[in-house]
Amino acid sequence: MTTSSVRIFCGGAVAAAMALVLAVPAVAGPMPSDVTVSYADIDVDTASGARQLLSRIEVAANKACAPLDLGNLSSRANRERCARRTTAATVARVNRPALLQAYESTSDSTQRVAAVIR
Repeated sequence: MTTSSVRIFCGGAVAAAMALVLAVPAVAGPMPSDVTVSYADIDVDTASGARQLLSRIEVAANKACAPLDLGNLSSRANRERCARRTTAATVARVNRPALLQAYESTSDSTQRVAAVIR
């Protein structure tokens, strides 16, 4: 059975960031959400398909983590960290060589995926 969608969930990846947000009830915003990314329409075993899926994953991770950005530098950094970790976790979960190669061709991603896999 071939999976053609992946659910982006940034719960565990942002536990520390959420602790900071939840510690200040007056400033606390919405929780990160989860997003489903479909890739039934692309061949993720090709370089171009893998890049296309990676782009979709990155957009979805940014969308899922957007509620963490409360408009200040600290919360923006938390959102960016959430998106990076969520992207890495999703790439590891999809577990397709071409997708991993596309991801690793981006800056400093190899260590992040290795950390997520452990």
